[in-house]
Amino acid sequence: MRLKSQPLYAYQQRAQTFSYDKTKIGFFVFYGGGKSYLILEWLVSAWLQGKMVLPALVLCPGAAHIRQWVTEVKKHTEGLSTVGVLGEEPKKRIECLETEADIHIINYDAFRSPKLFDWFKARPRQYQTIIADESTRLKDGQTKRFKTINKLFWQIPYRAILTGMPILEKPEELWGQYFFLDQGETFSRSFWEFRYRYFAPGGPWAPYDWSLKQGAGEQIAERIKQTSLYIPKTEILSELPPKVYNEIVFEMPDDTRVKYEELKKEFRTELDSGKVIETIWAPVKAMKLHQLAQGLVYLENDAHETLNIDKVEWIVENVPDMLQQGPVIIWGYLLKQLYLVYAALEVAEIKTSLFTGDMRDKQEQLDAFLQGKTNVLVASVQAGHEGLNLQRACHAIYASSPPHRGMRNNSEDRCHRLGSQIHESVTYWDLITTRSIDVVYRNFHKTKGELADLILKHLHED
Repeated sequence: MRLKSQPLYAYQQRAQTFSYDKTKIGFFVFYGGGKSYLILEWLVSAWLQGKMVLPALVLCPGAAHIRQWVTEVKKHTEGLSTVGVLGEEPKKRIECLETEADIHIINYDAFRSPKLFDWFKARPRQYQTIIADESTRLKDGQTKRFKTINKLFWQIPYRAILTGMPILEKPEELWGQYFFLDQGETFSRSFWEFRYRYFAPGGPWAPYDWSLKQGAGEQIAERIKQTSLYIPKTEILSELPPKVYNEIVFEMPDDTRVKYEELKKEFRTELDSGKVIETIWAPVKAMKLHQLAQGLVYLENDAHETLNIDKVEWIVENVPDMLQQGPVIIWGYLLKQLYLVYAALEVAEIKTSLFTGDMRDKQEQLDAFLQGKTNVLVASVQAGHEGLNLQRACHAIYASSPPHRGMRNNSEDRCHRLGSQIHESVTYWDLITTRSIDVVYRNFHKTKGELADLILKHLHED
């Protein structure tokens, strides 16, 4: 067994040195920095030292991640066998688990199956190493997922957590990840002990508004640096081509603008077809306004009504020029919009792959793009923002942006990661409807403001 790939960058060499003698390791490597390579290097190095680290189990978010892990193991190692635990039925997944391999790769949600739970429970020492990729999936110690995984795997001696950003919203999220890593050695076995040690509750008017105590941030950092290595965004970006951002602004057609403003002020509007959109809830209204800004509205029973296709027409007109420089990704948050884009590109005879969470053949579609059979990938940001290596592309168009900062940031880094050095730059195109909730989402992604506050401000603006 050996590692085929060798470290190319200073931070990879630093990670090798740091992890050499660790039995428990945390790699916080910003998106695109090659954390799977680093953990495979750790695993192979430990094996060559005579440590019994195999077989290993990798936990990751979904099927796309599983396939990507299989690819990464084959790419970076020689003599290390791997099996992705896939299949719609528990029986099929158990067959995968019973296939002998050095590494099994499975998604977090698999443990919802009683049959799979029982299979693992009957084999408490089946694995010598467990690796949690995107470890923020274990940030909440109250979830069934967290409790199930810790109940099944607490005995495994070698452990690792991997993620780009270990804190997505608040520092308390570290406790669950570190409990998985070392069963309480870093931050205690009790979440409440951890919270009271490092955080203070709010005043009588906000008792649940916990904040870091004076100097607690430094204390937490001192605790985690013994087992974890942080590779920041700046260190990785120095090795990558520059990002270029362009905003393409669209004016909402007059008839759509009337409906948009009416819904915004009155919580109700009527479409030309006679269908009525009505709600008393601000979040639902914000969602419908976002749809109107894209030129379509979702109706009942999976139907939709198209109001205009301005963004679709811009994409079809401009993608051929972008393809002169390299492949293109088109991201979208609204599936109906993506279907319109895909159909329009197909009519224009531009070979295109479609990747959404509800497709049975999404892996075949993705493979066609990765293998160069198609040079345009139309992708749901929900399905594709994690686990994909799309550095073939040098252009990424956001037909509609997600209302989640992490989703946006992570999707950007699908094509801006190690390997994208083949491009002079990576260009992002935001298609934004002026004076609409599109602007709210874009400002949210650019700033550290709270989305709920920005939406409410927009809803109350004249």
